[in-house]
Amino acid sequence: MVNNNNKKSNGKTKSYQEVCKNSQKKDYKKINWSKTHKNYLSNSCLSISYHITKCWSKKITKIKQKKQISQRKIKQKSIKKVNEIQLINIQQYNSQMFFNFGRFFGFGQQPKLDNLLKKENLTIECIFNEDDILQELKGTSSSKFADFLIQHPQEYLKMINYIVEEIPDQCMEKNRCIKYPFYGSEILGSENEKLINFLFEKPSEQPSDDVRNPIEDEETEQVEQLEQNNNAQENEIIRAGLLDNLLKLLESDAIIITTAGYFAKVVNAIIHKKGHCFWEHLKHYPDILSNLFKHAYLKHIVDIFEKLIILEENFEQSIEYLNERSALLQRLVVFLKGKQHSQVIVGNICELFVELYKKSINQFDTQNQELKNMLAQFTITTTPLFFMNLALITQQSVVYNVLNVQFEFVNKYYLSDQQHDVNINLIQLYKPVIQLLEKALKQVDSFKIPFISTNGDEIIPLGDAKLLIIQLIIQLVNKSEFYSYFTAELFSQVIDLVKLYPTNNQLHLLFERLIVTLVETNDEQLHRLIFEDTNLLLFIIQNNDEKARQNKSGFQGVLTRLSNYLDCNKNKSNSFQVSSQLLTTISMDWDEYMKGLAIVNKIEQEWILGINPKQKEQKFVEEIISPNVKEETQEQNHVIQGIRKCISSDNNDVVQPRDVDPEGVEIEEDIQLDSDEKLNEDGNIEEQQIQQQDSEKQKEFEEEVVNQNIENNQGDQDINMVDDENQEQQLETKELDEKIVDEQRNEEQQNNSIDNQEIQHQEQQNEVVVAEQDIQEETQKLEQTEETQEIITENAELKEDEGEKEEIEEEIACSQDSLEEQLIKNAEEQQVQKIEQENENKEEPKQIE
Repeated sequence: MVNNNNKKSNGKTKSYQEVCKNSQKKDYKKINWSKTHKNYLSNSCLSISYHITKCWSKKITKIKQKKQISQRKIKQKSIKKVNEIQLINIQQYNSQMFFNFGRFFGFGQQPKLDNLLKKENLTIECIFNEDDILQELKGTSSSKFADFLIQHPQEYLKMINYIVEEIPDQCMEKNRCIKYPFYGSEILGSENEKLINFLFEKPSEQPSDDVRNPIEDEETEQVEQLEQNNNAQENEIIRAGLLDNLLKLLESDAIIITTAGYFAKVVNAIIHKKGHCFWEHLKHYPDILSNLFKHAYLKHIVDIFEKLIILEENFEQSIEYLNERSALLQRLVVFLKGKQHSQVIVGNICELFVELYKKSINQFDTQNQELKNMLAQFTITTTPLFFMNLALITQQSVVYNVLNVQFEFVNKYYLSDQQHDVNINLIQLYKPVIQLLEKALKQVDSFKIPFISTNGDEIIPLGDAKLLIIQLIIQLVNKSEFYSYFTAELFSQVIDLVKLYPTNNQLHLLFERLIVTLVETNDEQLHRLIFEDTNLLLFIIQNNDEKARQNKSGFQGVLTRLSNYLDCNKNKSNSFQVSSQLLTTISMDWDEYMKGLAIVNKIEQEWILGINPKQKEQKFVEEIISPNVKEETQEQNHVIQGIRKCISSDNNDVVQPRDVDPEGVEIEEDIQLDSDEKLNEDGNIEEQQIQQQDSEKQKEFEEEVVNQNIENNQGDQDINMVDDENQEQQLETKELDEKIVDEQRNEEQQNNSIDNQEIQHQEQQNEVVVAEQDIQEETQKLEQTEETQEIITENAELKEDEGEKEEIEEEIACSQDSLEEQLIKNAEEQQVQKIEQENENKEEPKQIE
């Protein structure tokens, strides 16, 4: 077979060679084309084989990667299961312990949100339905929850809609009606910085941590990028509309007060964190402010105006948008003029002005000058006269409160050392207000309904408006610029109010404060108005003398205190002396009136045992003596110091003698302990003195011995003399020591005798006190025995009367019983007679037959 093939091949080659030799004349191009065609076919086959091998290699790498990813997932799941099992074991072990630290302090507990975030297709409802998760979302897990909402803005939108959307009447689900709106407002109201920033700007894109395969197809990468871009665009559209969806609530005609509270809480948090961005949003959408004015009948909405005007971003006062804020203030005033008929709107806006002025007063030293100038310019443009007329029309106490706070701010601004860009003329601002104060005090409040007291008297309530007017008068009296504009009728009107309302303590205190401020001004014109024109002294004497005190009016305590003050300062005013002289024409004397008050002052101003019960620190008696008690001697200090120990604590119990209360025994024990402590201290001091003297003597003796040794070295003759002298000195020192000891013993005996005398004196005093109290108790017992005898006699008489009544009642009962028995007997007899007659009637016809 091989030979035949070789033959064939040789034959073919021969024929081919012959053909080539015979075809020399043929064109060379044809042969060249055949060669190029063969090369093209070979190259195409190679490219196809290369592409096939490449595709198979990609598929193989993908399969390997999938296997690796699946293996990693299996490992992670196994690790998570092991961790969960370990946590369960730890929790079981902690639950078996006596004190579970994880329960009380949160140690070893995994946040609930971490477990929820592992779920697929997680929704905001699923998170809110978890038990006790609100504090976690506001605290420890707030950042993770914010990241979840930023990655899923449709859930953020759902949370806002739960706050803003109206709840249909048919909805009966508790979570939808109550829980979801409350949770949403609490989370956004907690000023979560990530969530609030997400309303205004897109968060910066973070590089993804996913491991990408560099051999992936370009087509799959493009598809993924398109999907990501589409999702990012949709999320950006939702993000840009979040704030608008929140503010759509203001477009509705009416808002429920609970939803208004939730809405205001969220908006106030946004202003506090991003106030500048919110103002910028309002500039682009001015309809939002007009919608806020539409709902000014709600206090929560008006609070948003306050936050916009103050504009404290991150607890720092801002100077930006001052023109817009001042324009908002003026717009509120114009709105207030048109809504004077609405009591609710007037009250809400005036409370806003009060809060603005109060915050400026409290932060006056640290507040920016631009904000102070803004409020000062506002007071000049609106003028206090506008608020005074508004108060007379509406009769609301809040408007008078605005006048008080406004004057306090203006006075601070006027007296401040800083340069003022706004010039304030106090007389021009408040002169017309002073002229209308009398009218305001006389005005009858139509909104106050009278009521009937327990005594049957009809009382018209005073109200807060009159009290605030008197406060404004007191503030204006402190300024010397307004002295000439006050009238006596104004002060007499205040005195008339005190007469009409004898039980209103706030009014009485303000009246006392007004009189004190008038006296302290030292202005003769005001003194003439209050003492001569209004007859203040006559009012005090007529309502606080001995006869008037029997009526026990409510202002008597204030009048006594005020009369004492006026009597101490009577030399400051000539008008006081003139008015006191005029009282003599009416047979009244101020000095006699004050003498009558001496007993009252002694009772009211004197402290029991000369001790102030409000004093908690232990001090000597001289520091706390009341004004009408004489100073105690040193012997009485021991007793009072013992009592001081009993009342030094917050529970100030009354100290009583032995027979009444066992606390007296404790007081005597304290006294004895004090005396023993003093004796021990004296003995210790004396012992120390003796020891010091002995040590000094020993030192002197040693020095003398040294000198003697030196002299002994000089010669043997002087040794005997020195020994004799030493013996004599020793004898002298012994005698001195014995004398000193005897003197000390005598002093100790004298001190002991003195202390014994003091103790005996104290015991005698205590015995006298106890005897007096025993006598009082015996008298009380005798009185009680007399009263008891009278009661016994009365009871005996009553018992006799009751015994007679009982006998009469028994006789009546017996008579009634006898009557009933007779009636029963009569009835029985009648029945027997009827029966006999019937029998007789039956027997007669028988006899006839």
